[in-house]
Formats: sequence, C-alpha cells, structure tokens
Amino acid sequence: MTFYFLEITFADNLLTLNENCDYYYSSAAAEKKDIISQLPDDILISIIAHMPVKCAVSTSVLSKRWRNLHRCVSDIAFDCRYLLGHQIDPYKLHESNLIIESVNRFLWLRSGSKIHSFRLSCCFYKLSIYQFNHCIYSLGRLGVEKLFLRCGCYLGSSDFSFSLDLLSEIPSLKYFELSLCSLPPSLTKQCNSLQDLCLSYVNVCPGAIECILSKCSRLISFRMVISSRLSLRILNWSSLYSITYLNCR
Repeated sequence: MTFYFLEITFADNLLTLNENCDYYYSSAAAEKKDIISQLPDDILISIIAHMPVKCAVSTSVLSKRWRNLHRCVSDIAFDCRYLLGHQIDPYKLHESNLIIESVNRFLWLRSGSKIHSFRLSCCFYKLSIYQFNHCIYSLGRLGVEKLFLRCGCYLGSSDFSFSLDLLSEIPSLKYFELSLCSLPPSLTKQCNSLQDLCLSYVNVCPGAIECILSKCSRLISFRMVISSRLSLRILNWSSLYSITYLNCR
C-alpha cells in the first residue's frame, strides 16, 4: 500500500507537485500513480482557468491530462509584462513579434476548440503585420465572441494602426474593445456580428467612425474615451441604443 502526501505550491506562478513521502508495506515496489489525473475534470479546469496562460501551459508536464483539459478554458489573456517578466525594461520599447509568435503557436494548439473571449496586451512595437493578421484569422476560426486589444504597455500608446477590415475575419465577434493605437477608416467589408464597441484612447482618424457605423449593421452600443476633440455629429445613428462619450483632455 502506498500513501501519498501532496503539497501544491505556487512558486513564480508555476504549479508544482511534491510527493513528500512514499511508504511501502509490501516487499514489492508499488507502481507510482498520477495523482493529479485522478481529480475531477471540473476541478482541474478551474485550476487552469485561474492561472496565467504561460504557467498553465508549463504545468502540462505534471499530468498527461493537463494539455487536453487546457483546451476547455474559454477565456484567454496574454500580457507581455507577464510573458517576458524581468526581461522588460519599463523605460524602453520591446519588440513584440516574440509575443505574437507565441500567441500564434498557442492558438494553433487550440485548433478544433472554441475560445469565448481573448485578451491581448502588448506594446505592438515593430510588429509584423503578417504575424498579427495570422493571429486574427486564427481567432476567427476559434469562434471568438469577445476581443480585447490593448496596443500599449508601460509607455502608453503605440504607433500601431489597427485595420478595421480585420473585424470581418471574425464572424462570431460581438464585443470589441480597442485601446492605445490609431484607427484609420479602413473598413470596406460588412461586419454584421459586432454589437458592442469600445474605443479607449484611440487616435480616431477622420472618417473612421462613419466607416464603422455604415458597415456594422447590428451595432447597438458604442463607447469612446479619448483625449482630444472629436465631432459628435457623426454619432447620429438610429440603430444605436447606447452611446457613451468621455473626453479626458
């Protein structure tokens, strides 16, 4: 008979399993068991859902079931401050392509499963447009309904310009929150799924809002927080049930 004393600790956000003692009451060595794999699925999924993505993926070495169960987590968040850790100098920009490449690899592993909400916070400095577009295409295949993009970290806004046409690549998208970037009037395709749009400290180029309102036929809520003047005449749109405008100059 084997008795296992388990201690689960979080050190540097990594879940580690310690088997403190094995006591054997027979002459034959007892076969070691994967204790974690014996826990119910809902408990394991709850543990993974409360861990940063980087840590949750790392814990796959603990049990053969972790990797498959991670595909059941529907709310995903990536933040370059946590992924790069101490490598980040808060007073310098850091190239974000390593982050986007890691995100793309993660999304590839999630193929065949559904992600309900996806949050990405990164400075988007020297970003490869090809890598970023590939990320958006993957989110479309995974059925994302809520998307949060924060295009800046320690140093505030980035010089990244978000193409509105990418919204049409996520046909399931209902909620979109964008912050700390530029928004040109680039929407040429219909985006009939989007219902809720929030822009926070986005440099809105002339014509961009008109573009959104004309192409997003199901948009019912529009919120905007800006730090410069913007004419509100363009917001006279009959289908909008909620309009929130905050000028934080």
